[in-house]
Amino acid sequence: MAHEAAGLTHLGAWTIEHVQALVAAASHVEGRLIEDAGDAGGVDPAVADLTERVVAALGPLTVFLVSTDRWTGTQEDLDDVHSLLDHLSPAAVQARALAEVLDRPDDPAAQAAEAAALTELPLAKHLVSLLRWVEPGREETGDLEPRPQDLPEAAAAIGVTVDPAQPPQTLADVPRLWAAWVALDAADLLRHEDGRVTTALGSDALASDAPIPAEQLRDAVGAVISELLQDAADDEIDDTAFDEDQLDDDDLAPPSATAVAVLPLLGAAACGGEVSAEVLAAADELADTGALIAELSDLGVLREGTSPGSVVVTPGLEKVLAGPVLDLLEEIAFDEVDDDEEWDDEV
Repeated sequence: MAHEAAGLTHLGAWTIEHVQALVAAASHVEGRLIEDAGDAGGVDPAVADLTERVVAALGPLTVFLVSTDRWTGTQEDLDDVHSLLDHLSPAAVQARALAEVLDRPDDPAAQAAEAAALTELPLAKHLVSLLRWVEPGREETGDLEPRPQDLPEAAAAIGVTVDPAQPPQTLADVPRLWAAWVALDAADLLRHEDGRVTTALGSDALASDAPIPAEQLRDAVGAVISELLQDAADDEIDDTAFDEDQLDDDDLAPPSATAVAVLPLLGAAACGGEVSAEVLAAADELADTGALIAELSDLGVLREGTSPGSVVVTPGLEKVLAGPVLDLLEEIAFDEVDDDEEWDDEV
């Protein structure tokens, strides 16, 4: 659409005129779709809200182009495009702000603050406790999970009490345990062999006060946050707004309302802002964000701010939170592409 309607000749060289023409073209197409369908409710969900989707994709796209040195336009053009997108899409502002947090230099003081914050996290203590539960080895299922009869004990290791009347059958039945297990795997802290799982650290290391190396701890904490956010994004879709039967096999379901509503809150916190109690309450009323905020607070990623009921990111963890939030923001804005060679075609 940008090529045909806006005259864009190179993906990395946008101008404000390109954006204006693209938005106008998307708005025109959306209007025709609504006109043909008789009303907005009759438009195929796969192409509904076309203008909004186009605008939402442009912000993360410019972040991608700049961060990967694919931007070939002038700085003036980039500033103009950003200014227009700021007006059109608040998500674009947040995408850039999160990218700026991640681009902050890792000076020794910042690294020390992050390491200290990670070590003191309740989440870090849960991860260590789960590793100690695994050592010296546990039997596991063919899905590389603890056996169902072991799940209550594993859950207790990370501070979760399961209902004995409805014991969990898989890790997915205990979201925090699922997130922690996946995170330990992602950080290469678990070893799976011959139906047993062991730790990569050993009993001597696990007996120390800080058994998980700093880099692996950072990876594991980030992975837990990512899993919790992804779980929120994959929550049941409102079937009044979306018909799963209309999806092709390769299509992505739209994110849940919870994910859409919570990302601005967590993005603001990751950038150093304080999210007020009023904003938290409004988001929870609209999209049930309270449970995720409470979980991240319980795990120590968030803490109470200066105003009663407000939340801020735990000092030192700005980058740890910003990464998963930006990843999900980009995933919501446009389909994730694994092969860079296919990026132009995908866009």
